[in-house]
Amino acid sequence: MTQLEKEEYARLLHESQSRLWTIAAAIVGDRNQAEDIVQEAAITGLRRLGDFREGTNFVGWISQIVRFTALNHLKMEKRRKISSLDVHTDVVANDSAVTSPPANTVTMAGELVPGQNEFDDRVARAIQNLDEVRRSCFLLRVIHNLDYRDISEMLDIPEGTAMSHVHRAKSELRNALASASEELA
Repeated sequence: MTQLEKEEYARLLHESQSRLWTIAAAIVGDRNQAEDIVQEAAITGLRRLGDFREGTNFVGWISQIVRFTALNHLKMEKRRKISSLDVHTDVVANDSAVTSPPANTVTMAGELVPGQNEFDDRVARAIQNLDEVRRSCFLLRVIHNLDYRDISEMLDIPEGTAMSHVHRAKSELRNALASASEELA
């Protein structure tokens, strides 16, 4: 591998960093772990750079490495929880995924106000309850405004499936938030 290839890899990786982090965070549900997973996947991608076929979608290729790295991380976490008697480990998974938002985070149209980058606690909990692929599709569509073709390439699923996951995620979130609102009333 030449230095130019490494530089190109670094540039492409940097350009896709926030999307990759979104996938990792959607799977593991923890911001800090997501950063570690993206870094681990970047190292794996660099080692496997020879497997990347020129002319194919780099973001799709590296997204799969991130996804599998995150899924492997979850499997290891489950094994640790099963073998551990420490109750504290059960709380760690959602510790930093939900944060308290500042006041007036949503406009009258239901959109996040400019500069708002956090979700309401109820929304964050509802998103965490989504299946990992559905959550990834939803977050890539909502946060990164990706089209379904790009989402399908990144997650290696059919475009119609990505669309379906986003639609179902919205429906599940609507139902969860309606239930939460009824409980508060």
